[in-house]
Amino acid sequence: MSVWPRLPALDVLDTIIAEHKFECEVVEARDAFADAIAALKHARSTLATALRCSAPDMFATDEDVNEHLAIRRIDSALARVKGGAA
Repeated sequence: MSVWPRLPALDVLDTIIAEHKFECEVVEARDAFADAIAALKHARSTLATALRCSAPDMFATDEDVNEHLAIRRIDSALARVKGGAA
């Protein structure tokens, strides 16, 4: 314990610093979330292309690709976070 009394201004500074740290964490989380969404969209596109190229008879249309289990799971995840399918 210090012999000097704690100044109220220091409490205000502590609060400001804590709020700034929280805001930085929120921004970092938002950026990570955006990166994850972008990665899902890229994975979906890559998988759709691979399906069309490897089995063109089975995946001739977008509807055929949309029925693939992994594509449906990606679309479901994107729908939950973005409010709509990719």
